Amino acid sequence: MTHNTTVRMRILAAIFLPLAMFLLPSCSDENDLPDVDIDVTYTGATTVDGTLYVDQTQPFAISSVVATAVREGHKAGVTNVAYGLDGWVLGVSSNPPFAIEFDTSTLQTGRHLLTLTMTIAEEGCELATAYYATTIQVVASPEEIPSTDDTQGTFHAHPTIQAQ
Repeated sequence: MTHNTTVRMRILAAIFLPLAMFLLPSCSDENDLPDVDIDVTYTGATTVDGTLYVDQTQPFAISSVVATAVREGHKAGVTNVAYGLDGWVLGVSSNPPFAIEFDTSTLQTGRHLLTLTMTIAEEGCELATAYYATTIQVVASPEEIPSTDDTQGTFHAHPTIQAQ
């Protein structure tokens, strides 16, 4: 790409991007942030009383993160997810279905805080950042899990949403 072409592209972007912002629709209510629920599908964990139990000898994976608009008739989606554990970033996924696998063998047994930080888009609203946190309990063996009936599932949540 030549220098002149690059300069022209920057000039066009500087002119048209601000104009496009005025043409984008906004939410019809007073709060122009997205209002969504998320569904997080996982394997390698068992949910008991709202806590995810993870066997330290088995992998734990999140296979998908999906956003659903709470407002009737709106569409919503996730554009990326950053995964954290106890304040440390474990990974970022920018490609649907936003899957990640955790190496649980390196985790200490006990309670940990799993966080998901997501960029959320909802039809007619500005982009926003959604936060969700849940407790995971890492155990040394499957015998320590109160119930081992199901090691996969989906948790449904309403994340905290803030403007970007």
